[in-house]
Amino acid sequence: MLMKKILLLFGTLLLSVLGFTQTSIIITGETNPNPNQTYTYRINQFIGVSGTNATWKVTNGKFLNGSTTLVQNVDNTSVDVIWTKAGGTGTLSYSYQNGSSAGYAGFTSVNIKGDGSGSGGGAIQAPIDGPNNPKVGDIVYYKTNIDRFVNYQETRWAFSQEIFELLELKNDYIKLKVKSYGVAYINVEVRYSIPEILRIKGEKRVEIKPAIISPIYACDNEIVNCYIPHKDDAIIKWESTPTMTLISGQGTSTATYAVKKGLNGYGTIKAEVSYLHVDVIEAQVWVGVPAKPKIEGLLIGDYKPNTDYLLAAEYKKDTDSFNWRVVGGATLMPGIDGAYSQKILRTDNLLPNRTTSFSIYLTATNRCGTSPQLIENGYVVAGDLPDPGGVELASDPKFVLQSVTATAPVSVKVYSFNTGTMVYREKNVTGFNIQNTTLKDGIYIVVTTDQNGETKSEKVIKTGN
Repeated sequence: MLMKKILLLFGTLLLSVLGFTQTSIIITGETNPNPNQTYTYRINQFIGVSGTNATWKVTNGKFLNGSTTLVQNVDNTSVDVIWTKAGGTGTLSYSYQNGSSAGYAGFTSVNIKGDGSGSGGGAIQAPIDGPNNPKVGDIVYYKTNIDRFVNYQETRWAFSQEIFELLELKNDYIKLKVKSYGVAYINVEVRYSIPEILRIKGEKRVEIKPAIISPIYACDNEIVNCYIPHKDDAIIKWESTPTMTLISGQGTSTATYAVKKGLNGYGTIKAEVSYLHVDVIEAQVWVGVPAKPKIEGLLIGDYKPNTDYLLAAEYKKDTDSFNWRVVGGATLMPGIDGAYSQKILRTDNLLPNRTTSFSIYLTATNRCGTSPQLIENGYVVAGDLPDPGGVELASDPKFVLQSVTATAPVSVKVYSFNTGTMVYREKNVTGFNIQNTTLKDGIYIVVTTDQNGETKSEKVIKTGN
């Protein structure tokens, strides 16, 4: 049986001399590519004036932005191509001319493999599920189904390294971080042996929106530096807002803003980006000390005595740490500290029919200072004294309801009739007689609980012999 494995394709370059026309510009790259996969091609030397543009053209294929013509800075001597016509011939050409100087050109052709599905044109597709329009900075998953046929063999994924950063790779999904914007393609090939090799391929077009990368928070009257990932052909126009004033960086991918003095809340950074479309984008930066925190896990009703409750400070990006304190009928046990904070609240043990209260105090802190204090109150309420079950005491004080006999083990708890305090307990009991305990003479409530959780209670008298 073939071992399952994963092969990640990053547009691996297989160097070979393919040919050229006119001048000595040679294009190198894969001559026998698979359809719907990404391949990198290069010219063999840099010729031109830095900052001017060269033109690439492709037939029976496309560039990563979905076009068949790509104009890019002459400094960039490589291009990524996805060949689209299975079983056909594709061409790739390069041309450059600066003013009246001599022009340069290159040309190559490739033989595109068939898709291997046996259907003469890719009738069977491997669908790819995932977001169509993520933003820069997002972490995204793209998934495919590998269980459509028997004898699964391997999965091959391809993506643009300029757009994505690989975080995790599995048979049926790929986890990526978006690091730039524009149009990109996710490609997958799933292989089976049933018994002949079957290749199922899929492609997903993704258009990534630009985003402003900025600090999570800033302090009053500070300087904030932010940026939009660089693109040669992008036009960026930064804008001041009522809460943030642009100081420098207009027309570049990096900008500096001044925070409005006295602001405590969200400040807004704004920019207009012209690339594939015109996008107006914003980023919010919290300014000042954290807002008053919130607690997740608090009860609306009463708390039970001697019980643990998990509390969590609501996660906030503007917070570096939390400060907890409890006063009254509960205790905070050690938990998780830091920007994400959890604590165990343990309520005090109480006698039946007793009540107590507690207060939780919580503040959030960052390098700008400490937030307003949150105060939450809670009440711990013990249940009623166990029901004596309507048992009446006999007039003869020596009449004793003192024995418990059970066919299966039960647990026994004994409470003082006068105070409600539990004074005795025993587990796995089949026969219990209060006379055999060291309890003082008096009136008690004996409560038994069987293995099914059913509870019975009796009022008994313990007397000396």
